Amino acid sequence: MVLTTARRGLLLGSALRRAGFAQTARFTNGVRNNARTLARSNLGVLGSGARGLASYGESTNHRGPKADRGLGGLGGLGSGTIAALAGLATALSLGALSLIQPDTVAQTEGNAPPNPDDLVKKAQVPGPNECAPGGNRAQRCPLGFPYFSRKEVSKHKHAEDRIYVTYKDGVYDVTEFVNMHPGGERILLAAGSAIDPYWAMYQQHSTRQVMEILASLRIGTLYEHEFKELEASISLDDPFANDPPRANLGAVRCQKPYNSETVIELIPDNYITPIPMHYKRHHHPVPQANEADFRLVLAFEDANILQVSTEDLRSRFKKHEFPVTLQCAGNRRQELNKVAPVQGLEWDCGAISTAVWGGCLLRDVLEFTGFGDESALIERAGVKHICFEGLDKPYDASIPIDKALSKFGDVLVAYEMNGAPIPREHGGPVRIIVPGHLAARSVKWCERITASKGEGHSGWQRGIAYKGAPAYMRTFDGVDPETLTSVQELPVNSAICLPRPGSTVDVDDGSVTLKGWAWSGGGRNIIRVDVSVDGGKTWQGADLGRGAEQGQNRAWAWTFWEAEVDIPPELRKPGVELDICCRAVDVSMNHQPERPEAVWNLRGIMNNSYHHVAVTLVREEEDNEDA
Repeated sequence: MVLTTARRGLLLGSALRRAGFAQTARFTNGVRNNARTLARSNLGVLGSGARGLASYGESTNHRGPKADRGLGGLGGLGSGTIAALAGLATALSLGALSLIQPDTVAQTEGNAPPNPDDLVKKAQVPGPNECAPGGNRAQRCPLGFPYFSRKEVSKHKHAEDRIYVTYKDGVYDVTEFVNMHPGGERILLAAGSAIDPYWAMYQQHSTRQVMEILASLRIGTLYEHEFKELEASISLDDPFANDPPRANLGAVRCQKPYNSETVIELIPDNYITPIPMHYKRHHHPVPQANEADFRLVLAFEDANILQVSTEDLRSRFKKHEFPVTLQCAGNRRQELNKVAPVQGLEWDCGAISTAVWGGCLLRDVLEFTGFGDESALIERAGVKHICFEGLDKPYDASIPIDKALSKFGDVLVAYEMNGAPIPREHGGPVRIIVPGHLAARSVKWCERITASKGEGHSGWQRGIAYKGAPAYMRTFDGVDPETLTSVQELPVNSAICLPRPGSTVDVDDGSVTLKGWAWSGGGRNIIRVDVSVDGGKTWQGADLGRGAEQGQNRAWAWTFWEAEVDIPPELRKPGVELDICCRAVDVSMNHQPERPEAVWNLRGIMNNSYHHVAVTLVREEEDNEDA
């Protein structure tokens, strides 16, 4: 494929510049050939600029003297190669390539958030001789805190100087809290300034628990006149005003940003979840993207390589379609919260849905860009991850290079959902779909794909948000997130959709019908689901339905199951509560653990313990007579 070779040449140039490989002749040939080929293509390339790049490349036929090598951190490149790099940069500037430059439930409507001043008892009010750096030791507010100026607060943006933020008139030192912040390093966006605009965006902060944490970090108070100036300058216009309209079909776990489950009892009716019913998970306001103007940038580290439109994706790459189940890592978090308090939205078992996603394979796009599985650059440049950045800054995520390039990984650069263009609500016009992994890796509104030595940089990848923490870790205080492993594939799991908790069953029926879903990460097939109506004392196998036919280790979608279970005679009495539970086994013989205590973690993710539903036996004839 001619264009693949061309892209590989350009990428190799970027790799040489960054990694310092002395591959001058190979690089110059790549630059020269790349420019000539690009001049004949229509991927945002201007012919004159490309010809200029080719002519600059001609100057690289010779190597410079040995004394030139190693200058400027170029790792042994001769002057000829340096000239090629300069030519490449100049051609880019002339337009040779078209490049783009470089969770708790929200407050109830009508309820005002707690005032941190009312929680001052949670703070450590400094003594008369104590004062954080930058504060006025002599002047103190009525609460006992020293006064700070906004100018002084603005000096504290980095850990070495301490990290300060303001909220209303309070000044807070969040230096140690950064690593514990569920949203990761997003908090640093407000370093040295006010967090008020960000908290208007993330209403999950408006709870007493969060305000108590904030109060414990207070070190001072803004001068009154400066606070009034700040208050007048801050715009708290609703950043969610342009979100798409919604029908609120499932349980809404947070309004702003919007997060809702699919309708759990309707899951068994739709193997492919209708788009309006698909669960929704947002961290920010939903971005607006015009498909006609949208471009996806392909890059190596910080070097932009090329950009493609959605039309390019459709016309230049073979289309593939797969039914893929996406599951939030926090699905079933409610049950962990009953063991001990956890962070994040209180999902039931409906933060999971399945759609038929259509698009081109990520591996084809990477090969087109020069990072195919046979590319020598992968090893030489030390590429270990493929990173995805969305329009909802600063969100990003990444997956290992072997998943991205696997012939059996089926990672999609998707532009269709259930046969239609991906709606804005679900990440259109372009979304990454990573089958078998937690949904957080399937980045919505993807505008940049980067081959990189390291993982994505945001808190959702490197922070604590999706890290595997042990059950004994009851605080993230002092914990370096880099010491914890990033979650990729999720464990085997299952849930009961029918009957729903709190419902009734006619005791005279003598049995109860159960329906639900089962799924395992990594494409591992579900081979068995066991069910019980007496809390696990006795078990029987469920019938596996649609999804059981999926290919070996490419079971990207859930498996439905159903069972008719006899009620033990000793339990067949009106008023008896049945403890219905289920457990699944995958093809690798992974089993669900019995109790949530075994998988509890502070972030409340990856709960795959037995799923329980309590129902009550009644005698319906008696109920009808009473009526």
